[in-house]
Amino acid sequence: MNLLVTCERRLKQTPDGIVWTTSTDDVIFWSRYLVAFDNVIVLSRVDTVGVAHPEWKEVSGSHIHVIALPAFIGPYQYLKNLRLIKRVCRDALRMSEAVILRTPGNIPFALWPLLQRQRRPYGVEVTGDPDEAFAYGSIEHPLRPFLRQIFTESLRRHCRCSAAAAYVTEHTLQRKYPPSPASFTTNYSSIDLPEEAFSDRVREYRGVEESVILASVGSMEQSYKGFDVLIEAAHLCGNNGLRARLVIVGGGRFIDHLRRQADSSGVDAHFTGEVAGAGKVREIVRDAHLFILASKTEGLPRVLIEAMAMGLPCIGSKIGGIPELLTPEDIVAPGDAPGLSAKIREVCGDPGRMTAMAQRNLLKAREYHAGALAQRRQQMYQKIRFATEAYLRDQGNIAKG
Repeated sequence: MNLLVTCERRLKQTPDGIVWTTSTDDVIFWSRYLVAFDNVIVLSRVDTVGVAHPEWKEVSGSHIHVIALPAFIGPYQYLKNLRLIKRVCRDALRMSEAVILRTPGNIPFALWPLLQRQRRPYGVEVTGDPDEAFAYGSIEHPLRPFLRQIFTESLRRHCRCSAAAAYVTEHTLQRKYPPSPASFTTNYSSIDLPEEAFSDRVREYRGVEESVILASVGSMEQSYKGFDVLIEAAHLCGNNGLRARLVIVGGGRFIDHLRRQADSSGVDAHFTGEVAGAGKVREIVRDAHLFILASKTEGLPRVLIEAMAMGLPCIGSKIGGIPELLTPEDIVAPGDAPGLSAKIREVCGDPGRMTAMAQRNLLKAREYHAGALAQRRQQMYQKIRFATEAYLRDQGNIAKG
């Protein structure tokens, strides 16, 4: 049985036909679905490039195939390419039997009406919250209120009509986007932490010296990760006697704007640009005193779990699944730079607390070890397969009749 899975990331294709990713959704990521399906068809936006970067990772491989959608960005390009997008979606459905929507996103939005027309069962893997993603202050776009409403309602429909639903959170997203009472429901993260991702010892802090190193990781394609808030918080730390050096890992169109903000406020900030591979990110981040995730919207943040696995004390914003990972004492309101600055200074002034945070985070991250989530994923995939098989049998009976 062939499985069609949607992917919101823009992938890269070289002239030799190989498809690449700059992130973690490589051939190993997609191969996890092969425990229940014979082939995986990834439906994603694809850019054509001349050569692959040495640190990019392959997506396509044995039993993993990619169907390319136009590499549109934003609502205007989506509407401009809508006829082609729908045609590609129809072709992808003809090539597959089972379907999983990794939602929210533009591609599930286009694919879902076709599924409903055919009355086909499907599963959803809910990875984020569009209500937060399009909230005021999270994104600057003239259509923001409209996009917030349409994607929020769309995700509710996707969950309500699904045969099986998996959420990255334990309860946060389930409350806002409930599944049908008749559907199978579970929760698991997309993250698979190998043993080498975990620190082999608990960090012990004896006090931060004159300056503190604050690390953060994320895309700068939008303002979702709150790097502007982090830079302002670092500036306020300096005004209150704690010099903060920022190490920010990631790339995107807002990186130059953030550099200018850091320069104008006198904040010592190092922007690494885009880094391929979790191992290289760990090398950059592991020497920080604190990991900060000042996000304005989240599902269950992979980068935070990875920082916790390194035994780093972490501070996050009260958004998405972050409160499921950190204690209330380690959380601040989203967008609150003064509150974040005060929390950083409070934590750095208490070495015993930093050690306790590191120990707790390391233990919590163990729940996301590669082996811990496999059983729940497999149950989800099997439920989708069984629902698809029942649908195909019914279709066969209708055809015979």
